[in-house]
Amino acid sequence: MHIYNRIQSIPNIFLKGVQNLKVLDLVYCQLQFLPKTLGDLKESKYFNLLDSYKLHTLLESLGNLKELKYLNLSYCFKLHVLLAPLGDLKELKHFNFSYCSKLHALLESFGDIKDLSYFECLGCLKLQTLPKAMHNFQGLKTFNLKIVTNWRLTFLWLET
Repeated sequence: MHIYNRIQSIPNIFLKGVQNLKVLDLVYCQLQFLPKTLGDLKESKYFNLLDSYKLHTLLESLGNLKELKYLNLSYCFKLHVLLAPLGDLKELKHFNFSYCSKLHALLESFGDIKDLSYFECLGCLKLQTLPKAMHNFQGLKTFNLKIVTNWRLTFLWLET
């Protein structure tokens, strides 16, 4: 399913009816909040919120998407709160949160994703720390961290 327009909300009841949904593409939507029933999409593998620039919070229910392999939050400019326990997304392979310019940190549990292969964070101006447990990313093939103006980032796994 691809939604490409000015949608500002998705009713909870809508997601209740499509629980077998594998791909949820909400590119360029004007959502401020995601539906609380998002976590009911237990078979979802692909979730794209590219340029959902009004979105400011990721709910805890996102952590219920245990089969999720792809998560794109890039250009969610107002995103500043990640309540979602991303560490519960054990199947996640691709994570992009570039230009989430209000995001200060990732939850420490994010480092629990052992098989992540692609991590991209460009232009996250307020990001100050990355989870220490990110050294556990055994399958990481691409780590792209650029245009961060606050260079107080700590990469503790590089210390000897």
